[in-house]
Amino acid sequence: MPSCSNCGAETTPPAEFCPSCGAAVGAERHAGSGASVHADGTEPGTKRGGSEPARQTEAPEPARAGDQGARRRAGAPESAPRHGGSSGSGIGRRELLVGGTLAFGAVGGWALFLREESEGPVDVVEASWDVWEADDGEGFRELVHSESPIRETNWWNDDSYWEERFGRQEGLEWELEERTLIEETETAASVREVYIWDPPEGTRSRVTDVVELRTEDGEWKIWERENEEYEEVDRRPDERRLGLPEVFGGRTRRTAEALVLFAVGAVGLATLVVRRAS
Repeated sequence: MPSCSNCGAETTPPAEFCPSCGAAVGAERHAGSGASVHADGTEPGTKRGGSEPARQTEAPEPARAGDQGARRRAGAPESAPRHGGSSGSGIGRRELLVGGTLAFGAVGGWALFLREESEGPVDVVEASWDVWEADDGEGFRELVHSESPIRETNWWNDDSYWEERFGRQEGLEWELEERTLIEETETAASVREVYIWDPPEGTRSRVTDVVELRTEDGEWKIWERENEEYEEVDRRPDERRLGLPEVFGGRTRRTAEALVLFAVGAVGLATLVVRRAS
């Protein structure tokens, strides 16, 4: 039977105070253990009326650098980046802008090239020389506008001209120096040609002509050819001036520029893709 340490009187558990002197008995009972008690005799961490200690919620630990790798291996979704930029595996805004610009340049250049590949005014003028070289009188007549004043000339209605004199004559030499589109609207265009004309009998000369064209049924047709300048030149067989149309096989300057634009855009875009993949 427990006794009061103050007066020695016996105490009956779970009495908190001595019935004789009124001294506290519970505090002394647990003093030896070093743990504080509640007034009802329960220890801290123990629910009153129960026997299990109360669980304390631990504060979450801060995320460590290795947690992301463990979460990735476990298949858990990664946390979003703190800043507004993209993650390391994504495409940055600057790279997206550069890539879009290069792609636009490549597509634009290719579109211009395809446009130049169509039968434009310069192509029709070039084709007129091709059929002339091939002695194709019918092909030449198809390239001339149906209402062109050329059709009213004497040589046009002379059958012997088409049979005997049309086309490149034996011993005739000619060299193209320039073929340039100088004006173009939806229905009319002008092309300037500069070439060396060297007949077997006659004067070697540099000729500048302007070819007027108009549309007919959606196609370009020759309307008229007028001489703009004529000058005699020395007969020098080795003299040759390569113009841009000859260098590019008869293509115009705009075709060359379109090809350059397409090439620069395509190469730049390919370089960007390779750098992102590596």
